[in-house]
Amino acid sequence: TNTLQAEAHFIVGSSYFFSSKSDEAQKQLEASLNKDAKWAQADEVMFLLAQVLAQRGKVQESVKILEQMIAAFPNSNLRSNAEFKIAQISAAEGDFDAALMRYRKALDAKPDPKLEGYAQYGKAWSLLQQQKYDEAVTELDAIISKNENPAVVTEAKLARGIALRQGGK
Repeated sequence: TNTLQAEAHFIVGSSYFFSSKSDEAQKQLEASLNKDAKWAQADEVMFLLAQVLAQRGKVQESVKILEQMIAAFPNSNLRSNAEFKIAQISAAEGDFDAALMRYRKALDAKPDPKLEGYAQYGKAWSLLQQQKYDEAVTELDAIISKNENPAVVTEAKLARGIALRQGGK
């Protein structure tokens, strides 16, 4: 059936991805979606395909796939990860309005705890870049007081100092 073929292409594409063979991975993942774009793990296929495209420098194509994944699978366990990836891309491109929106969406989608701290930090950093210093400090204080990841807390403390200094405090 098409679903079994989609699954087979996904398995092969994943293998190529983890073997750093992005051309072959892209072909297999696209073949999986062409066979059955709605099968149970199609959201995983799309998420992995977006990563492959980003690795290959096709950033806007990657974002498009992630947006399609979010639209097609609004209840996917990968939704917060997809929103987070789009937020990172937006921030890297200097679009902190879009980054802030996507970090908020990532947090609204209830990310796993490991991702949550990074999404909170990205949100705070985007506020800092928009010169919304008081809001950034509030977000950073929440991270410092509640997050259990020492790396995120250390970065939050540094960013808090920057926000306070740039905000004139």
